[in-house]
Amino acid sequence: AFGVGEPLIQTVYSGGAPRIIVEFPGAKDVDDVKDKIGETPFLEFREEKTEEELAEEMESMQELFNPINEETKKLALEILEKAKSGEDFSSLASEYSQDPGSSDKGGDLDFVKRGVFVPEFDEVLFEKGLGNGEIYSELVETDFGWHIIKKIEERGGEEDREVHAQHILFAKKTPGMIPDL
Repeated sequence: AFGVGEPLIQTVYSGGAPRIIVEFPGAKDVDDVKDKIGETPFLEFREEKTEEELAEEMESMQELFNPINEETKKLALEILEKAKSGEDFSSLASEYSQDPGSSDKGGDLDFVKRGVFVPEFDEVLFEKGLGNGEIYSELVETDFGWHIIKKIEERGGEEDREVHAQHILFAKKTPGMIPDL
């Protein structure tokens, strides 16, 4: 109404008492503001939660996701067995992976150097002695979820070593996935 996007709202202390100052650029006086707004505005105050309260709330919410995550992990184990028994890894990744960055490419992650992925993932690719074409025998759990990892090939020496891999991600559900928490 005043030709600006937002009024300026500030809190101040005057005479030891807290006050709120609201500035409407372009308004001439209080009556002008009332005419433009059209009604008395409603202002709501809320206390911020402490870090401890937020942590407790997140932990409580995570408990709601635990049964879903258990089912997800169970499915991941089933798909791991299918992959280890020789089913086409690319097809399994395209069908089951919840990684939007690689599922449409059959789980292909291309060549990567150490440090690109989270430590648990890097450890499997660079330290577990997987052979070319080999699928890691266990699920790899990270903060993102459960991964089935297949090493395709590696190149370079110890200093510039790169590994080409594929993976299937079964994502964990967490309270952080819900907007505005």
